[in-house]
Amino acid sequence: MRVRSRAAAAGGVLAAMLSAGGPPAVAGQGIYVGPQATSSEHANWGFGPRLMIDLGPLDLGFRLQGSFDYFFPSDSEFERAGIPVMAEDVDYWELNLNVHWVFGIPLVAPYIGGGLNIAHTKVEGASDSQLDVDETDTGVNVLGGVELKIFGFAPFLEARKEFGGGDQWMVALGFTFR
Repeated sequence: MRVRSRAAAAGGVLAAMLSAGGPPAVAGQGIYVGPQATSSEHANWGFGPRLMIDLGPLDLGFRLQGSFDYFFPSDSEFERAGIPVMAEDVDYWELNLNVHWVFGIPLVAPYIGGGLNIAHTKVEGASDSQLDVDETDTGVNVLGGVELKIFGFAPFLEARKEFGGGDQWMVALGFTFR
């Protein structure tokens, strides 16, 4: 039942973001927002908002990217330190703050970057009560991706490796309004 309520809440957030009447008022001013879906090595899948901010008046291709993902790990398949944990409830989310360098190619824009990763894990009702946790870890990540700049929005595909924090591989897919 709890998974359904989390999925409904997350779906509501996504629907609100998509039905907000198109591009936000800040689009065109170097600030872009949109949804993303993320597949991860250990936490299954998640989704949330992404914010992009162009950095600097010289347009050297640098931008700041912030994202939040709420994941839906399978409670029975969750791993803790490489050990499968049977648990009644697992909550997992990540917050990322990265700097991208975008290559200057029109329409198709590959990018590379890195930044800070904050991962929060809460496990309750584990088969071994010593494995119940409520912790937040920080780390760094490196990433690479590509985006298309078409029709007032920019779809993207990104791969990210986290060291510390979530400590896993991730692939994100989404778009930002332009």
